[in-house]
Amino acid sequence: MVATQQKTAPSFNEFVVIVSLMMALVAFSIFFAMNALSLGFASFLNSRFVMRFGMIHMVRWVIVEIKFYPANIDHS
Repeated sequence: MVATQQKTAPSFNEFVVIVSLMMALVAFSIFFAMNALSLGFASFLNSRFVMRFGMIHMVRWVIVEIKFYPANIDHS
């Protein structure tokens, strides 16, 4: 005869681990959604800027800004 194992209720430590994993999955879902929404909004704004100002004008503006106002880099 094969011995059968009786199923017992999970201990408190197992319960804590399961709840922690579920909370981590929920947090990951929320952060993933926030990231997707922010990237979508940034793409939308970028398209509006390009349509309003034009790509050539925006690139020239960035080049002038980089040339005349470089980042504060310590070269010492």
